[in-house]
Amino acid sequence: LSSVLNLSTEKREDFNQNFGVRTQGVSFGVDREWSEDLSTGINMNAEQRDSYPLSLIEEDENETYEKRSALAVTPGVLYDSRDNKMMPARGGMVSGNVTFSRGIGTSPDDFIKYQGDLRYYRPLFQMVTLALTGRAGYIDPQGDATDVSDDQLFFLGGISSVRGFNENKLVVDDRNDPVGGRLSLSGTVEARMAAGKKLSLVLFYDIGKLDRLS
Repeated sequence: LSSVLNLSTEKREDFNQNFGVRTQGVSFGVDREWSEDLSTGINMNAEQRDSYPLSLIEEDENETYEKRSALAVTPGVLYDSRDNKMMPARGGMVSGNVTFSRGIGTSPDDFIKYQGDLRYYRPLFQMVTLALTGRAGYIDPQGDATDVSDDQLFFLGGISSVRGFNENKLVVDDRNDPVGGRLSLSGTVEARMAAGKKLSLVLFYDIGKLDRLS
């Protein structure tokens, strides 16, 4: 059984986003290893978020930029049987968590967020590994909340999700600004060919779906 206490402050302006976020918060997490492959945990978080437009010209008329405070509790589970955490050749990993968020005095942070990640690795030939990845996320607004703030939504596109699209721009509006969604689905099929101790060549196919559900 292990625990960790974090105090943090952060300023983020992600690629191609028309808003930034300043965050200050404190979190406390407890993790339990049940076996070499299986662990569970729970994280409790209190934070203040301040979202702001990066340009007055690009300001979203439907988005409210204001300081918000929220409390969140996130239980999660992880099963990881990969033979190597950095460059796995066999095994798999399954993780899932649910975030119960409640805004203090505001409703955009009243939601339940579900997230899951599935990875599988299998050697095809002596130097080739098949890697499969699937990710899913869903945000369910709660109480009086009719929508979720943009800085809490899912975005797809870029090197960490659907390659071939610019960062966060799998879905864009008529101004070519990225659009986030409450439902996110993505998957990857890769053939990884070892080309040295720390180098691989990869053939890949990515798919993704993003939906605002409103």
